[in-house]
Amino acid sequence: MAITLKATKEGLAKVDLARRKKGWNADAVAWVDAAQTSPATLRRFRQGKRIQEEVFKAICQAVGVNWEEVVDNTIDTPTTQTAESTWLLLLSATLNEVDRQKAEALIELANELLGNPFIALKKIEPGSVVLVLESCLEAFERIEYLFKTKQLTEILGVPILAVRLQSATAPINWRQWLQNLRDEIFEPYWQQPQLVLATGAHKGAMSPYEIEAIAPLIQRLQTTNDEITRRQIATELGDIGVNSPEAIAALSDLLATSEDSETLWQAALSLGKINPSHPQAGIEMAKAIDLVSETQSFTVALLVAFRPKNEQKVSIRIRIEAIDEENDLPENLQVIVFDRSGNTFRQAQPTNPNFLELQGFSGSVGEQFSIRLSLGEVSITENFVI
Repeated sequence: MAITLKATKEGLAKVDLARRKKGWNADAVAWVDAAQTSPATLRRFRQGKRIQEEVFKAICQAVGVNWEEVVDNTIDTPTTQTAESTWLLLLSATLNEVDRQKAEALIELANELLGNPFIALKKIEPGSVVLVLESCLEAFERIEYLFKTKQLTEILGVPILAVRLQSATAPINWRQWLQNLRDEIFEPYWQQPQLVLATGAHKGAMSPYEIEAIAPLIQRLQTTNDEITRRQIATELGDIGVNSPEAIAALSDLLATSEDSETLWQAALSLGKINPSHPQAGIEMAKAIDLVSETQSFTVALLVAFRPKNEQKVSIRIRIEAIDEENDLPENLQVIVFDRSGNTFRQAQPTNPNFLELQGFSGSVGEQFSIRLSLGEVSITENFVI
């Protein structure tokens, strides 16, 4: 049984105070390196999620805090359980031939680096040589971080061409997100925006008013033409109207009667929250993207939203926000959207320090597109199918 730990809110506050005294940002490279972890694992620690025991202790030790004063020891959250997930890792090396003995030596070296036997070799695939590996999530994230910062090749003594999750090779189908919501399946990376952003999605958006009963909300929705008010009501119905036929009908009617783009988006996304099976349901998911190089490190949230326009067309909205609310988006961040053939049809750089948004485009069912985020010489690409 692998031991995983999570922090209490009070413990996280103590850790946060300690890192501020060191002058570190929430995703500081110095903190990541001192704890011998990765930005992704550090972020999950700060979100109060379970991580491997050794990594948990190292993160606390790096800021000078006793981990026992941070850990959540409540009865309903036991500290002993299996690891979050098992992942397949693919390492491609420019070698003509790698036998199992050489491959095992590389993995042993990687495990020495991690300080624990986290990684196991499953098989060797031919071609450029792909080692199919299995490990806990923290081990993958650490290896991926070392690859991004160009340290892994030097450590292993072998040119490494790629490190990626095997399951991440296929384009993301947004309808699978809706299916996951229906089945209550939660992914480690693509999550609902409020779970990725510390202050929730869409910084600067209007705060919802006090929750009212569904019937008065619907009555108010039917008697106002003010789009801001209609948008607010749609937001509330998405929060409290789960499985309510009246709320579902009201949101569906709003989609049929409003011509305001923001209202249409909110109605579709709220409908997706309360009834993911509805043919007009929209969805928005977020992923933390670590843009890491030898000279800089910045983490942003990539938010991608989809809503059906008709049976063949889907509207798409892309938004970028800084994960750490202490930081603005870097001015040299660039977002490019391109089609399956590599033709660019949208691109932008931040004009607002808080967010960058691309919307107003749509695609047909079955079409593919990609989003590339670039910061200096570093770039990350995510692929989607409509």
